Amino acid sequence: MSEAEIIPKRDVKKKFLFFVEGEKTEFIYINAIANLPNINQLHDIIVLDRIKKKQSNPLKIVESVVGLVSLIQHSSHSELLDDIHEYLENFDRGISREDFKNKYEDLLAEFNIALTWNDEIDEDLFIDEIEILNRNLHNFKTFRKDFDEVCIIVDSDKQSFKELQYDDVLKICAKNRFLLGVTNPCIEFYFYMHIVPISQIIIESNEILENKKHPESKRKFVEKCLSKELNNLSPSKGYSKNKPKPEVIKYIIDNYETFKQNIVSLEQCNLGLKNKIGTSLHLIIKQLF
Repeated sequence: MSEAEIIPKRDVKKKFLFFVEGEKTEFIYINAIANLPNINQLHDIIVLDRIKKKQSNPLKIVESVVGLVSLIQHSSHSELLDDIHEYLENFDRGISREDFKNKYEDLLAEFNIALTWNDEIDEDLFIDEIEILNRNLHNFKTFRKDFDEVCIIVDSDKQSFKELQYDDVLKICAKNRFLLGVTNPCIEFYFYMHIVPISQIIIESNEILENKKHPESKRKFVEKCLSKELNNLSPSKGYSKNKPKPEVIKYIIDNYETFKQNIVSLEQCNLGLKNKIGTSLHLIIKQLF
């Protein structure tokens, strides 16, 4: 087979499917990258929702992604998608929630996909979960395993997951060829590295790693430092967790050169990020440019 036959054509967009730990911040940042003119012409970048939005444990996220990849190859996936469509279109008069549960609860559990089956839960929540499952499955249906990429973005602070879970996440991502972007301690530190000099980060390194919550402001150390630096730059650039302003995200993206100077002195290996401050998220972002 010739080289021309095995290399995808340049006009074929590569798909990057992102799953993120944070409910909003990472979603906003990745979408801002995706919407840059020089990026969206090259790739299809899609940030997919977690089925259970409150379930942010990184190991659970990774296991559910493995489940989605496996489920789409299962013989029942086409029938499942048809029934999802039927339920969403006619949930008040077609296949019932109970019917859906009886037919698919065990199958989905086999692939680490958990829906809220409890009948006492509001129907709208169940519909939201079904819609997310439907969207995720359809994105994986057109996923080319040897060409497209699955990207996982997580924090490695102690609140995110336990030490053994961290090792499991590394193993699962390596086995499934997922791109894993880790920041220790949190995504706010990734942003912070775009703003302040490395000398300041080194001085604050112990407090950054501990990232304790301030008793008065209730903000953690890194978030408090980030907000302070942004406010010093411009009063309009204050940081709001889970809802960063567009001008803040733009500033972060535009200040990549500062980040590049800083990161060479910090941890970039996922194994080392278990206990050291730094990030590997940029190694994924570089692939988008």
